[in-house]
Amino acid sequence: MDKYEKIQWKILDALWVGLTVLLVISVPAFGASPGMTGEAETVETVESAYTAVDGNRISKERLEDGIVEYEELGSLIHYGNLSIQEMIDSTERTRQEYQEIRDYFRTERASANAKKKEAKEDHDMESYGEYASLEAVYSSAAKSYNERIRKLDRYAANKNRLSLEKQLTNAAQNLMLSWQSIKLQREYMEKMAELYQAVYENTKLGQSAGLATERDVTAAYQEWKDLEVSLSGIEDSEDAVCQNLYLLLGTDDGVSLANIPPVDTEQLSEINLEADIQKAIGNNGDLIAERDTKSAGTSSVNKKLRTLDELEEKVRIKMEQLYEEVNQKKQAYNAAKTGLDGADIQWKNTQSQYAMGMLSYVEYLQKQLQYVQKKMVFASADLALLQALENYHWAVKGIVTLD
Repeated sequence: MDKYEKIQWKILDALWVGLTVLLVISVPAFGASPGMTGEAETVETVESAYTAVDGNRISKERLEDGIVEYEELGSLIHYGNLSIQEMIDSTERTRQEYQEIRDYFRTERASANAKKKEAKEDHDMESYGEYASLEAVYSSAAKSYNERIRKLDRYAANKNRLSLEKQLTNAAQNLMLSWQSIKLQREYMEKMAELYQAVYENTKLGQSAGLATERDVTAAYQEWKDLEVSLSGIEDSEDAVCQNLYLLLGTDDGVSLANIPPVDTEQLSEINLEADIQKAIGNNGDLIAERDTKSAGTSSVNKKLRTLDELEEKVRIKMEQLYEEVNQKKQAYNAAKTGLDGADIQWKNTQSQYAMGMLSYVEYLQKQLQYVQKKMVFASADLALLQALENYHWAVKGIVTLD
């Protein structure tokens, strides 16, 4: 059965529904002038920017600039993920089908209305009654399909899509956080490689001056090359994470990833644990499914209530754990920030000393490496706090694994 055959059958079905409506619809009096029977119009607007499941609203122009930003992930999942697009396309196909049937009934209603008016002008009461009845049938059918269109976004398919968008956006965030963490490691190891190369070259010069042996040179060279092998492994891991992220977003490797912005620590003051626990209980998928399960008999009802209580307690415990994790990561963040503040001062002194010739190049690189390490520790603490906050907020939205 092709598309148009399906539509014809749905039209026939709707007409049968419309005919039953005639049993309760009064035909307008001959002298009345009702015009078109009232039907709420479905307003169709062009979506300029989608409000993603992560709460961000990003313009299509920005999404298509070739740069993937952390706050764009929810929108990119919505527009690019293949599974999501298939669900959206399926819903849209149903919408278009409903619109075609609705528009058919509107056309027929308008035709019946015009013929009814002609019958009125000709004082043909029999034809007037027939066309008025037909108008009522078509109007009822059009109204029915218009209501289907308006309610389409409330159907289970759409709820399933939103649930999947949440899960995939969460997964995309985790991948991008992993990428940033690996990138930090790579940058640190690149600086280490620069230092090891300098040490090797300095050792070779020392050998020429009789200050180092061939064994010293070989050892320095081997340390440098071993580090480069490790660096190559880090680069491969970074590339693999990027490819997985691109696949999830439905994009290609022609785009670039922007650094994740620093965590907004003001979010911590906005957390209300008890209120968030209640939201998490209301949004949790396991609890929603259990609430929707129909139980027959007293024993089944009691068992269902016990299950609900157990699940709610699991959600509460999980939320408390996630909240504690946020606090722990904040403490680590504060400690790393203090360490970096001190390192900033030391690094300025190092730069001054090197400019005045008080440090050799190798000594300068060693101190630079120490400074880069402090920066990496703080950046890692920043990412860990952001990750903890994201886990907490997703749990509030119902995306969490219960132990």
